[in-house]
Amino acid sequence: MFHGLVSLLNLYIERNRMEHLPRGVFSAMPRLQFLYLGANRLRTLDPGAFVGLFYLHLLSLERNQLRSLDNGTFEGLESVKTLILQDNGLEAFEPGTFGDLVSVESLCLKGNGLSELPEGDVFGEMTKLQYIYFDEFRQCSLALHVRQCEPKGDGISSVEHLLDSIVLRICVWVMGLLACAGNILVLVGRYVVKEPNRVHSFYIKNLSLSDLLMGVYLFIIAFYDASFRGTYIRHETSWRRSWQCSFCDRENAQLHTFK
Repeated sequence: MFHGLVSLLNLYIERNRMEHLPRGVFSAMPRLQFLYLGANRLRTLDPGAFVGLFYLHLLSLERNQLRSLDNGTFEGLESVKTLILQDNGLEAFEPGTFGDLVSVESLCLKGNGLSELPEGDVFGEMTKLQYIYFDEFRQCSLALHVRQCEPKGDGISSVEHLLDSIVLRICVWVMGLLACAGNILVLVGRYVVKEPNRVHSFYIKNLSLSDLLMGVYLFIIAFYDASFRGTYIRHETSWRRSWQCSFCDRENAQLHTFK
């Protein structure tokens, strides 16, 4: 397809209708440095589709329809420094998919679902990777060795802290203390002092128990925020799968029932 273009350095094939790239389709352009394939309809890339591109520095595959990536997809791209996979709707990729990209410094994965991901440091073989961009900060757990990962938080939690704001941390501790202490006093008082109106007393006890559980919920969050301080992203996955987090989720849902 591209025979006779051995001296070509830049190639823009954007906004076309390509759906598939066979193996070695660009091999006749060994000097190519910048390849833009954005806004096509690419659904599949054969393993070795980019073999022969020994000097390629930038590869843009943004705004295509790539739902998954297989091992060997980026075979032969040892010189690429920037890879853009934004807005593809990527849902999964195999472990080792990015293993050939040993020189990549910047990787953009925004605009992808990434619902099925291997656990651990998925990008560990990309030792020169310095910048990586996701949709959610919790996905930064896949690239713990990267110097800068975006986004850094969601307004409540961040890469470093379960509760990112110092104001929020203080409020959680204070509200947890007040909720537990105040409602324990109310419950004790209701059992010590007999209330002639039993229906009213039951209603007050119900509200106090609900608020007490809220206090316990806040204390659990505050405790683990302090435990993970500065390294939350390293514990994010285990925290979300822990019984403590599940307990907090259930309590949060049940509190609305009590109310």
